[in-house]
Amino acid sequence: DTFSKSDPFCVIYMSNSAQGRLLEMGRTETITDTLNPVWQKKLVVPYRFEERQKMKFEIYDRDDNSNDLKSQDFLGTLETTLGEIMGSQSRGYTKPLKAGGKGTITIIGEELVESREQLTLQFSGKKLDKMDFFGKSDPYLEIHKITEGNGKILVKRTEFIKRTLNPEW
Repeated sequence: DTFSKSDPFCVIYMSNSAQGRLLEMGRTETITDTLNPVWQKKLVVPYRFEERQKMKFEIYDRDDNSNDLKSQDFLGTLETTLGEIMGSQSRGYTKPLKAGGKGTITIIGEELVESREQLTLQFSGKKLDKMDFFGKSDPYLEIHKITEGNGKILVKRTEFIKRTLNPEW
């Protein structure tokens, strides 16, 4: 982007155990106009401690709505293993981007414990500050989880609610 910040998203690849080829496992959402994205996309993959599971993370700047990566600007990549990510646990695995990019990527791996418990929450804001130049705000809500190392992990980001000082999610 020439006159604005990037609109980054991440493509996640993982090797399949049969041929060792990297296969696309998923993509994060695009965060508009930022140099420091925090994606809320979670990827659940089987972790096999005894097996070397290669992973690759590619960061792109979205230039159009196409899913074709050739039409996006490549920002950088990181190749690692799931074991290295899981070894960092809640501290997060932070490494510099390579092959075109400057900056770093932080990945947090967590072991999931199955739970059948469900919780429904409703949030609202009342009389929020006017943050837009011509009137009201466009608020959203982020929910973070505190890790063992007192870090924060984004769990959920709500949708923006346009032009209101009293939002309900």
